[in-house]
Amino acid sequence: MSSHERHNQNLDNGAASGARISIILAGAGKRPSLQALQSVPEEEIWLAGQLSPHTRRAYKRDVSHFVRVMGIRSARELRIVNRAAIVAWQNLMKERGTKPRTIRRRLSALSSLFTHLIAHGAADTNPVRDIKRPRVNRRQGTTRAFSPKEARKILDAPTQDTIHGLRDRAILSVGLQAGPRRAEIARLLVKDSTRTQGTNRCTSFARAERTFPWPSTHRQPNG
Repeated sequence: MSSHERHNQNLDNGAASGARISIILAGAGKRPSLQALQSVPEEEIWLAGQLSPHTRRAYKRDVSHFVRVMGIRSARELRIVNRAAIVAWQNLMKERGTKPRTIRRRLSALSSLFTHLIAHGAADTNPVRDIKRPRVNRRQGTTRAFSPKEARKILDAPTQDTIHGLRDRAILSVGLQAGPRRAEIARLLVKDSTRTQGTNRCTSFARAERTFPWPSTHRQPNG
């Protein structure tokens, strides 16, 4: 059985569960052989190339939604879809009451896949490129913010008379004031933070540099 036929079987999981893309990533501490890597389809290479596990999960979920809803049964069918299929998918999501932000995200994920396929000679065109996407308010989030009282309660939870307590308080303070992801906070080092004129500037966040007030309750380390 050829690698293309095997990939077609990965896309075809039966009528009950629908078609979806099977993503193969190296795991279990095993190093994949060069021979095995040469047979990996471009769809899986695209997904494995996303640096963030969160992005990989989201992209897999969004592309799988398109494959399932449109009844795509093989990699060949996926690679030759046209703009009509994308418009039909988008209209179906609208009819089902899918939020504009979700529709936009799904279209972006599929467009990213086709950009990769074109770059590596696996597809001729990107059917998503000229599709008009729903407008969303990028400046306003959808998650309810903590009230000042709730934020203070969270910030005051760690004890201040132990090193671990001070560490936890600093982590919570950065999270509440700058709004980074947990992984971004975990990667922060002392050298990434610069305190000047009552503000704290963190420069190692993946999405953007963050500047926020440095609370008076925080103390500069000795020395």
